[in-house]
Amino acid sequence: MAEDEPLWEEELKKNLVEINDVFVKEQKGDKTSVPPEQLYHYTNIAGLQGIIQSSRLWATNTPFLNDAGEHRYACSLLRDLLKERRSQTNNEDLLTFYNEIEASLNAINLGVYTHFIACLCTERDLLSQWRAYGAGGGYAIGFDPLKFNGHTYAQNPQRQYELHRVIYEPTQQKSFLRKFLKRYEDFIEIGIDSKVNDPERYIDLCSIYFVSDVDDWLISFKNSAFAEENEWRLIVRRRKGENRLFESVRFRAGKGTLVPYCELDVTNSTVAAPAPTLPITEIMIGPSPAPDLANEGIQMFMQAMGYNDIPVIHSSIPLR
Repeated sequence: MAEDEPLWEEELKKNLVEINDVFVKEQKGDKTSVPPEQLYHYTNIAGLQGIIQSSRLWATNTPFLNDAGEHRYACSLLRDLLKERRSQTNNEDLLTFYNEIEASLNAINLGVYTHFIACLCTERDLLSQWRAYGAGGGYAIGFDPLKFNGHTYAQNPQRQYELHRVIYEPTQQKSFLRKFLKRYEDFIEIGIDSKVNDPERYIDLCSIYFVSDVDDWLISFKNSAFAEENEWRLIVRRRKGENRLFESVRFRAGKGTLVPYCELDVTNSTVAAPAPTLPITEIMIGPSPAPDLANEGIQMFMQAMGYNDIPVIHSSIPLR
Protein backbone atom coordinates (compact mmCIF):
# COMPACT_ATOMS: atom_id res chain seq x y z
CA MET A 1 0.00 0.00 0.00
CA ALA A 2 1.39 3.40 -0.97
CA GLU A 3 2.04 5.96 1.76
CA ASP A 4 -1.10 7.98 2.60
CA GLU A 5 -3.21 5.83 0.25
CA PRO A 6 -6.67 5.47 1.80
CA LEU A 7 -7.96 1.99 2.56
CA TRP A 8 -10.83 2.29 0.08
CA GLU A 9 -8.36 2.99 -2.75
CA GLU A 10 -6.25 -0.04 -1.88
CA GLU A 11 -9.36 -2.23 -1.83
CA LEU A 12 -10.63 -0.77 -5.10
CA LYS A 13 -7.36 -1.44 -6.92
CA LYS A 14 -7.36 -5.01 -5.64
CA ASN A 15 -10.94 -5.51 -6.83
CA LEU A 16 -10.26 -3.99 -10.24
CA VAL A 17 -7.28 -6.30 -10.79
CA GLU A 18 -9.48 -9.22 -9.79
CA ILE A 19 -12.11 -8.25 -12.39
CA ASN A 20 -9.62 -8.79 -15.19
CA ASP A 21 -8.09 -11.92 -13.63
CA VAL A 22 -11.51 -13.54 -13.31
CA PHE A 23 -12.41 -12.53 -16.85
CA VAL A 24 -9.16 -14.03 -18.19
CA LYS A 25 -9.83 -17.32 -16.43
CA GLU A 26 -13.39 -17.40 -17.76
CA GLN A 27 -12.15 -16.89 -21.30
CA LYS A 28 -9.47 -19.55 -20.86
CA GLY A 29 -12.23 -21.94 -19.81
CA ASP A 30 -14.17 -21.29 -23.01
CA LYS A 31 -13.72 -24.17 -25.47
CA THR A 32 -13.20 -21.69 -28.31
CA SER A 33 -10.12 -20.40 -26.45
CA VAL A 34 -8.34 -23.76 -26.59
CA PRO A 35 -5.81 -23.56 -29.43
CA PRO A 36 -5.74 -26.16 -32.20
CA GLU A 37 -2.97 -28.72 -32.52
CA GLN A 38 -1.15 -26.63 -35.11
CA LEU A 39 -0.75 -22.92 -35.74
CA TYR A 40 1.24 -21.33 -38.56
CA HIS A 41 3.45 -18.27 -38.65
CA TYR A 42 3.88 -16.78 -42.13
CA THR A 43 7.17 -15.08 -42.90
CA ASN A 44 9.82 -14.56 -45.57
CA ILE A 45 13.13 -16.41 -45.83
CA ALA A 46 14.99 -13.88 -43.67
CA GLY A 47 12.30 -14.16 -40.99
CA LEU A 48 12.41 -17.95 -41.03
CA GLN A 49 16.18 -17.95 -40.70
CA GLY A 50 16.07 -15.51 -37.79
CA ILE A 51 13.36 -17.45 -35.94
CA ILE A 52 15.15 -20.79 -36.22
CA GLN A 53 18.60 -19.42 -35.35
CA SER A 54 17.41 -17.44 -32.33
CA SER A 55 14.67 -19.87 -31.19
CA ARG A 56 12.47 -16.80 -30.76
CA LEU A 57 9.37 -15.30 -32.34
CA TRP A 58 9.26 -11.57 -32.96
CA ALA A 59 6.30 -9.72 -31.45
CA THR A 60 5.67 -6.31 -33.04
CA ASN A 61 4.40 -3.25 -31.16
CA THR A 62 0.72 -2.94 -32.08
CA PRO A 63 0.73 0.56 -33.68
CA PHE A 64 3.34 -0.76 -36.15
CA LEU A 65 1.41 -3.80 -37.38
CA ASN A 66 0.71 -4.11 -41.11
CA ASP A 67 -2.96 -3.18 -40.70
CA ALA A 68 -2.99 0.08 -38.74
CA GLY A 69 -6.77 0.30 -39.12
CA GLU A 70 -7.67 -2.76 -37.07
CA HIS A 71 -7.25 -1.02 -33.70
CA ARG A 72 -9.38 1.90 -34.91
CA TYR A 73 -12.04 -0.63 -35.84
CA ALA A 74 -12.00 -2.17 -32.35
CA CYS A 75 -12.11 1.24 -30.66
CA SER A 76 -15.11 2.20 -32.81
CA LEU A 77 -17.04 -0.74 -31.32
CA LEU A 78 -16.32 0.54 -27.83
CA ARG A 79 -17.31 4.10 -28.80
CA ASP A 80 -20.64 2.80 -30.10
CA LEU A 81 -21.23 0.93 -26.85
CA LEU A 82 -20.43 4.01 -24.75
CA LYS A 83 -22.87 6.06 -26.86
CA GLU A 84 -25.55 3.42 -26.25
CA ARG A 85 -24.86 3.38 -22.51
CA ARG A 86 -25.07 7.18 -22.23
CA SER A 87 -28.56 7.10 -23.70
CA GLN A 88 -29.65 4.58 -21.05
CA THR A 89 -28.63 6.33 -17.83
CA ASN A 90 -28.80 9.61 -15.92
CA ASN A 91 -26.21 8.49 -13.38
CA GLU A 92 -23.62 11.28 -13.30
CA ASP A 93 -20.85 9.00 -12.04
CA LEU A 94 -21.40 6.57 -14.90
CA LEU A 95 -21.53 9.39 -17.44
CA THR A 96 -18.20 10.70 -16.14
CA PHE A 97 -16.78 7.17 -16.35
CA TYR A 98 -17.90 6.82 -19.99
CA ASN A 99 -16.47 10.23 -20.91
CA GLU A 100 -13.07 9.40 -19.39
CA ILE A 101 -12.93 6.11 -21.30
CA GLU A 102 -13.77 7.77 -24.61
CA ALA A 103 -11.18 10.49 -24.06
CA SER A 104 -8.54 7.75 -23.78
CA LEU A 105 -9.47 6.11 -27.08
CA ASN A 106 -7.60 8.71 -29.12
CA ALA A 107 -4.22 7.54 -27.77
CA ILE A 108 -1.96 5.33 -29.93
CA ASN A 109 -1.56 2.95 -26.98
CA LEU A 110 -4.46 2.87 -24.53
CA GLY A 111 -4.03 2.88 -20.77
CA VAL A 112 -0.76 2.36 -18.95
CA TYR A 113 0.42 -0.56 -21.10
CA THR A 114 1.81 -1.03 -24.58
CA HIS A 115 1.38 -4.33 -26.43
CA PHE A 116 3.47 -6.51 -28.72
CA ILE A 117 1.96 -9.17 -30.98
CA ALA A 118 3.17 -12.24 -32.87
CA CYS A 119 0.56 -13.45 -35.36
CA LEU A 120 -0.32 -17.09 -35.99
CA CYS A 121 -2.89 -18.68 -38.26
CA THR A 122 -4.80 -21.97 -38.27
CA GLU A 123 -4.55 -22.20 -42.07
CA ARG A 124 -1.25 -23.24 -43.62
CA ASP A 125 -1.82 -22.36 -47.27
CA LEU A 126 -3.70 -19.07 -47.63
CA LEU A 127 -3.18 -16.93 -50.72
CA SER A 128 -3.84 -13.74 -48.74
CA GLN A 129 -1.04 -14.62 -46.32
CA TRP A 130 1.43 -15.44 -49.08
CA ARG A 131 0.68 -12.07 -50.65
CA ALA A 132 1.13 -10.24 -47.33
CA TYR A 133 4.20 -11.98 -45.95
CA GLY A 134 5.76 -13.94 -48.77
CA ALA A 135 7.33 -11.28 -50.97
CA GLY A 136 10.40 -12.82 -52.56
CA GLY A 137 9.48 -16.30 -51.31
CA GLY A 138 7.30 -17.07 -48.33
CA TYR A 139 7.22 -19.79 -45.67
CA ALA A 140 4.69 -20.94 -43.10
CA ILE A 141 6.21 -22.43 -39.95
CA GLY A 142 3.89 -24.89 -38.23
CA PHE A 143 3.95 -24.93 -34.40
CA ASP A 144 2.34 -27.02 -31.68
CA PRO A 145 1.05 -24.18 -29.45
CA LEU A 146 0.36 -26.49 -26.51
CA LYS A 147 4.12 -26.98 -26.20
CA PHE A 148 4.95 -23.29 -26.12
CA ASN A 149 7.03 -22.46 -23.06
CA GLY A 150 4.75 -20.50 -20.73
CA HIS A 151 1.51 -21.60 -22.41
CA THR A 152 0.02 -22.78 -19.11
CA TYR A 153 -0.71 -20.46 -16.21
CA ALA A 154 1.54 -22.57 -13.94
CA GLN A 155 4.51 -21.98 -16.25
CA ASN A 156 3.66 -18.32 -16.72
CA PRO A 157 2.14 -16.96 -13.47
CA GLN A 158 2.97 -13.37 -14.36
CA ARG A 159 1.34 -13.82 -17.78
CA GLN A 160 4.44 -12.71 -19.68
CA TYR A 161 2.40 -13.40 -22.76
CA GLU A 162 -1.10 -14.63 -23.60
CA LEU A 163 -2.30 -16.70 -26.54
CA HIS A 164 -5.60 -15.20 -27.72
CA ARG A 165 -7.94 -16.29 -30.48
CA VAL A 166 -8.88 -13.37 -32.73
CA ILE A 167 -12.61 -12.62 -32.73
CA TYR A 168 -14.14 -11.59 -36.07
CA GLU A 169 -17.89 -11.75 -35.51
CA PRO A 170 -19.25 -8.26 -34.63
CA THR A 171 -22.09 -9.67 -32.51
CA GLN A 172 -19.60 -11.62 -30.41
CA GLN A 173 -17.28 -8.62 -30.12
CA LYS A 174 -20.08 -6.38 -28.87
CA SER A 175 -21.34 -8.99 -26.41
CA PHE A 176 -17.83 -9.38 -25.06
CA LEU A 177 -17.44 -5.62 -24.50
CA ARG A 178 -20.85 -5.34 -22.82
CA LYS A 179 -19.99 -8.06 -20.30
CA PHE A 180 -16.62 -6.52 -19.52
CA LEU A 181 -18.00 -2.98 -19.16
CA LYS A 182 -20.85 -4.18 -16.94
CA ARG A 183 -18.43 -5.40 -14.27
CA TYR A 184 -16.94 -1.93 -13.94
CA GLU A 185 -20.34 -0.25 -14.05
CA ASP A 186 -21.42 -2.33 -11.07
CA PHE A 187 -18.46 -1.09 -9.04
CA ILE A 188 -19.36 2.51 -9.78
CA GLU A 189 -23.08 2.13 -9.13
CA ILE A 190 -22.75 0.33 -5.79
CA GLY A 191 -19.18 1.09 -4.78
CA ILE A 192 -19.14 4.82 -4.04
CA ASP A 193 -20.26 5.13 -0.43
CA SER A 194 -19.41 7.12 2.68
CA LYS A 195 -15.98 5.46 2.97
CA VAL A 196 -14.91 7.03 -0.32
CA ASN A 197 -13.71 10.53 0.43
CA ASP A 198 -12.76 11.28 -3.19
CA PRO A 199 -15.44 10.11 -5.68
CA GLU A 200 -13.59 11.70 -8.60
CA ARG A 201 -10.49 9.64 -7.78
CA TYR A 202 -12.66 6.53 -7.52
CA ILE A 203 -14.10 7.02 -11.02
CA ASP A 204 -10.69 7.98 -12.40
CA LEU A 205 -9.17 4.71 -11.13
CA CYS A 206 -12.03 2.69 -12.61
CA SER A 207 -11.54 4.29 -16.02
CA ILE A 208 -7.74 3.84 -15.93
CA TYR A 209 -8.00 0.15 -15.06
CA PHE A 210 -10.82 -0.45 -17.54
CA VAL A 211 -8.98 1.15 -20.46
CA SER A 212 -5.73 -0.68 -19.69
CA ASP A 213 -7.44 -4.05 -19.34
CA VAL A 214 -9.93 -3.76 -22.20
CA ASP A 215 -7.07 -3.02 -24.59
CA ASP A 216 -5.79 -6.57 -23.95
CA TRP A 217 -8.99 -7.71 -25.65
CA LEU A 218 -9.48 -4.97 -28.25
CA ILE A 219 -6.25 -6.05 -29.96
CA SER A 220 -7.88 -9.45 -30.49
CA PHE A 221 -10.75 -7.96 -32.52
CA LYS A 222 -10.62 -7.76 -36.32
CA ASN A 223 -13.05 -6.91 -39.08
CA SER A 224 -15.06 -9.92 -40.29
CA ALA A 225 -13.61 -9.42 -43.80
CA PHE A 226 -10.44 -11.11 -42.50
CA ALA A 227 -12.19 -14.11 -40.97
CA GLU A 228 -10.59 -16.62 -43.37
CA GLU A 229 -7.28 -16.09 -41.55
CA ASN A 230 -8.54 -17.76 -38.35
CA GLU A 231 -5.79 -15.90 -36.54
CA TRP A 232 -4.40 -16.43 -33.04
CA ARG A 233 -2.09 -13.94 -31.35
CA LEU A 234 0.72 -14.19 -28.86
CA ILE A 235 0.31 -10.96 -26.89
CA VAL A 236 2.85 -9.33 -24.59
CA ARG A 237 2.05 -6.28 -22.51
CA ARG A 238 4.60 -3.99 -20.93
CA ARG A 239 4.00 -1.00 -18.67
CA LYS A 240 4.89 2.24 -20.42
CA GLY A 241 8.01 3.98 -19.23
CA GLU A 242 9.36 1.28 -16.94
CA ASN A 243 12.98 0.16 -17.36
CA ARG A 244 11.92 -3.41 -18.06
CA LEU A 245 10.19 -2.25 -21.23
CA PHE A 246 13.33 -0.80 -22.77
CA GLU A 247 15.49 -3.70 -21.61
CA SER A 248 13.38 -6.12 -23.66
CA VAL A 249 12.50 -4.00 -26.71
CA ARG A 250 14.55 -4.08 -29.89
CA PHE A 251 14.15 -2.12 -33.11
CA ARG A 252 14.23 -2.99 -36.80
CA ALA A 253 14.00 -0.86 -39.90
CA GLY A 254 10.50 -0.47 -41.32
CA LYS A 255 8.99 1.62 -44.10
CA GLY A 256 10.32 5.00 -43.05
CA THR A 257 10.14 4.19 -39.33
CA LEU A 258 11.93 2.21 -36.68
CA VAL A 259 9.66 -0.66 -35.64
CA PRO A 260 9.76 -1.71 -31.96
CA TYR A 261 9.52 -5.43 -31.25
CA CYS A 262 10.43 -7.94 -28.57
CA GLU A 263 11.53 -11.56 -28.79
CA LEU A 264 9.33 -14.30 -27.32
CA ASP A 265 10.74 -17.49 -25.88
CA VAL A 266 8.28 -20.13 -27.07
CA THR A 267 10.71 -23.03 -27.01
CA ASN A 268 9.33 -26.49 -26.42
CA SER A 269 8.25 -26.66 -22.78
CA THR A 270 8.61 -30.46 -22.85
CA VAL A 271 12.30 -30.37 -23.80
CA ALA A 272 14.83 -29.86 -21.02
CA ALA A 273 17.78 -27.47 -21.15
CA PRO A 274 20.49 -27.00 -22.31
CA ALA A 275 19.07 -27.48 -25.80
CA PRO A 276 15.41 -26.36 -25.92
CA THR A 277 14.00 -26.17 -29.40
CA LEU A 278 10.96 -24.60 -30.98
CA PRO A 279 7.94 -26.96 -31.13
CA ILE A 280 7.92 -26.98 -34.95
CA THR A 281 5.63 -29.52 -36.60
CA GLU A 282 6.29 -28.76 -40.29
CA ILE A 283 7.34 -26.06 -42.72
CA MET A 284 5.39 -25.10 -45.83
CA ILE A 285 7.16 -23.45 -48.76
CA GLY A 286 4.97 -20.87 -50.44
CA PRO A 287 4.55 -20.37 -54.19
CA SER A 288 8.11 -20.31 -55.49
CA PRO A 289 9.90 -19.94 -58.86
CA ALA A 290 12.41 -22.59 -57.72
CA PRO A 291 10.55 -25.02 -55.41
CA ASP A 292 13.18 -27.78 -55.60
CA LEU A 293 16.01 -25.44 -54.61
CA ALA A 294 13.88 -23.94 -51.85
CA ASN A 295 13.17 -27.43 -50.52
CA GLU A 296 16.84 -28.46 -50.60
CA GLY A 297 17.94 -25.29 -48.84
CA ILE A 298 15.36 -25.61 -46.05
CA GLN A 299 16.10 -29.30 -45.50
CA MET A 300 19.84 -28.66 -45.11
CA PHE A 301 19.29 -25.60 -42.92
CA MET A 302 16.92 -27.38 -40.54
CA GLN A 303 19.26 -30.34 -40.14
CA ALA A 304 22.19 -28.00 -39.52
CA MET A 305 20.16 -26.32 -36.76
CA GLY A 306 19.37 -29.66 -35.08
CA TYR A 307 15.82 -30.09 -36.39
CA ASN A 308 15.77 -33.55 -37.92
CA ASP A 309 12.77 -35.15 -39.60
CA ILE A 310 10.72 -31.94 -39.82
CA PRO A 311 8.34 -32.36 -42.79
CA VAL A 312 8.81 -29.79 -45.54
CA ILE A 313 5.81 -29.43 -47.84
CA HIS A 314 4.86 -27.19 -50.75
CA SER A 315 1.96 -24.84 -51.28
CA SER A 316 -0.71 -26.08 -53.65
CA ILE A 317 -1.20 -22.52 -54.92
CA PRO A 318 0.49 -21.94 -58.31
CA LEU A 319 3.00 -19.11 -58.70
CA ARG A 320 1.85 -16.19 -60.87
